[in-house]
Amino acid sequence: LEPVRLEPLDVAGMRELLESLALPGLAGDKLAAELWRATGGNPMFALETLKALIQQGVRAGSPLPRPPNVAALVERRLRQLSATALALARVAALAGPDFDATLAAHVLALPVLALADAWQELEAAQVLKDQAFAHDLIYEATLASVPAPVRRHARRGIAEYLATHDGEPARIAAHWLAAGAAARAAPHFVAAGRRAEAAARYGEARQLLEEAARCHELAADPGAAFDTRLALADLLMEAGDFAAAHQVLDALAGGDADPDQRLRHVMQRMHVLVRDSQGDAAVALGEGALADPLLLEDATPRRVAELRWTLATCLRTAGRAEAALAQLALAEPLLAQSPDATWRCWFHSQRAIALSLLGQVGEASRSQEQSVAAAREVGRHRMLAGCLQNSATLATAAGQIVETLDLLDECLSLMAESGGADAFTLHVRVQRGRALVWLGRYRDALAVLEPLADGGPALPGHNRARVLAALAELWTHLGQPARCDRMMAAMAAAPDDDFGRQLNALLEEEITWLRRRPPAAA
Repeated sequence: LEPVRLEPLDVAGMRELLESLALPGLAGDKLAAELWRATGGNPMFALETLKALIQQGVRAGSPLPRPPNVAALVERRLRQLSATALALARVAALAGPDFDATLAAHVLALPVLALADAWQELEAAQVLKDQAFAHDLIYEATLASVPAPVRRHARRGIAEYLATHDGEPARIAAHWLAAGAAARAAPHFVAAGRRAEAAARYGEARQLLEEAARCHELAADPGAAFDTRLALADLLMEAGDFAAAHQVLDALAGGDADPDQRLRHVMQRMHVLVRDSQGDAAVALGEGALADPLLLEDATPRRVAELRWTLATCLRTAGRAEAALAQLALAEPLLAQSPDATWRCWFHSQRAIALSLLGQVGEASRSQEQSVAAAREVGRHRMLAGCLQNSATLATAAGQIVETLDLLDECLSLMAESGGADAFTLHVRVQRGRALVWLGRYRDALAVLEPLADGGPALPGHNRARVLAALAELWTHLGQPARCDRMMAAMAAAPDDDFGRQLNALLEEEITWLRRRPPAAA
């Protein structure tokens, strides 16, 4: 007999195998790809996996089973490897996507060239292919073969290597945690969370910061845990989940915090309150903090300046622009030229908004330019998007609507990874729709505004009012008063607040004037 070496099936071959079997409920490209990934294209492994799947009951979307007889065959293959090849395979299983020859050499304390024969052995045995496992069954069996004490030691070596070779922070953190070193995992979880937050991936950032806080607690470091949970509250606020942000802050309030932590807690609470449309409560909290000698007794001048800036933000939001500028003037010596670009950005941005509210558009624009420059230096997507949105508002005030649209488009590009459902991104979409109306691009404006109006209950009240106002204005331009009246009626039925009442009054005057003009072309 002459043995014939058969090559593994590719995905197309696996699909043909499934089609030839004609098993009810077991067909399609998705299953073929999953079966190929799990078995590496080995027809026997594939057939055994299908048999096990039928025995357990075919269910759509259920994970593929791992047949015991196949697992036994894979384990036997691993036992036939040399000691060095098996050790190399185990490092590959533990390192995952970071596995390469230099990492393996570091963990095994061997020269890279000493791994050449073992590497060739793994490829010949179809354990590795192109620096990765040939299929999931071999990966899982290899990982399961590593004793727990050896696994922890190897994970430590992998983490040490990646930390000095620009590894992905989340994976470094996971390795340290698996090695039983929570204290060393925590800062990498924080770094990974900050990276995700900078890209506006809020859900991912939340999970990473929560994991970092748990690691700090496991390592008995309450101060670092406090700082991380405060950062988590800020992240939740940026994502528009104000209730969750308040819950985090409520939990921190009951802890044993030092004076500086209590002051930072007050400032974060003020931020959440003002973003949650509770401006008066935020102002009262800030003014109370500045009048509390016990709270300020040990505070540094820099921290007091930060408190004044936070209060200025709340005052400006409450429409008290002059009072906001007075607080900013007191904070300016320490924040306007701060070596920390983040604080320079925040200071000049708030100053620009307050100045614009007082009609000082030129000075506001100059301050806003400084804010945008600092935000670009920091590199956080959400921060830069916020600055550009403020710049767009100033451009609108100066009658530069084309520039407004360009700035808002850059905002949305920066926020693309957030998913588009956070409060800030919705606000920018509303602002962009209104700019399109003002430019006479009515068809484009409808494409933006009508989906927002249809999903109105998900919008904060003031943004829903803006959507309805923009649509009312649009329909008036197009000479359709009945549709305009429906938008006006919806505005009147919306939640009653000062902004809504003011916008209604202004809109009524504008609509009266527009109806005297001939309609525009769509």
